[in-house]
Amino acid sequence: MPGNVMVIQTRSAFKEYLKTHPNLIVKFTATWCGPCKVAKPIVEKYFEQCNHIFDMVIVDADNGRDLVNFLKVKAFPTLCSFVNSGICHSVIGAVDNEILEFFKVTLHKYTEN
Repeated sequence: MPGNVMVIQTRSAFKEYLKTHPNLIVKFTATWCGPCKVAKPIVEKYFEQCNHIFDMVIVDADNGRDLVNFLKVKAFPTLCSFVNSGICHSVIGAVDNEILEFFKVTLHKYTEN
């Protein structure tokens, strides 16, 4: 059932999770990151509106270097979405309207399938 929030740090764990949870929002964050703290309530607000469809994976930048490198994340916060196990969309930063657009594009892609 969608709506799960998981902390995953390795590419192997992520690949396994994606097999059974094909519609994901992946949030790359760090405890030391100021913009990540700003983005957190924004992401939570929009995720609440689609958690009946998507699960969320949270990746800590320091503990999840393997997954950060695997998905080629260069800055924090970064959001990536997966629809039907394929990469869909991503956004970097903590700007509310850009995060909203990320969720809109992701939901649109989901409804196309």
